[in-house]
Amino acid sequence: MFKSQIKFLVIRALEKESLSGYGLMKLLKQQTGKKPSPGYMYPLLHDLEKDGFVSVQEGKRNKLYSITAKGKTFLAELLKKHRKSIDAVVKAFEPLNEKQESEQFYLMHTRMLTFKEQMMQDMDVFSNFRCALFDIYEENDPAKRRKLRRIIREATQKLEKISR
Repeated sequence: MFKSQIKFLVIRALEKESLSGYGLMKLLKQQTGKKPSPGYMYPLLHDLEKDGFVSVQEGKRNKLYSITAKGKTFLAELLKKHRKSIDAVVKAFEPLNEKQESEQFYLMHTRMLTFKEQMMQDMDVFSNFRCALFDIYEENDPAKRRKLRRIIREATQKLEKISR
């Protein structure tokens, strides 16, 4: 994950509740499948505080980090820019649109935002899946690709049964 993505996740988490550095590390592990080290997290939090996006309250045993008004404004602007970039991608592909692909992309993205909370709880699984998938693609082994397609088809059928 990129540092900017982790900063975004931290600010987004602090929008919901104040957390300690350790609490943020646990939450990021839950969301991404990887727990940032204290040597990574605390300098990042210090930078966010220095930039005015978070504030710190000293507790008896730990520091509690909270989003500031500046952090909320920054987050809102970031989400607005994200929305515009998605709209731009959809619009850019309209001339090549077949079978309403851009609409499907837009719908998929909208649904991902709608179910973001539930999906974030399963982010470790998605992250592990993505890594395994890319490992198989990098090997470029036709036999492994056939196995991959079979596994995904079987998993999709099982998921469809659950959703009925």
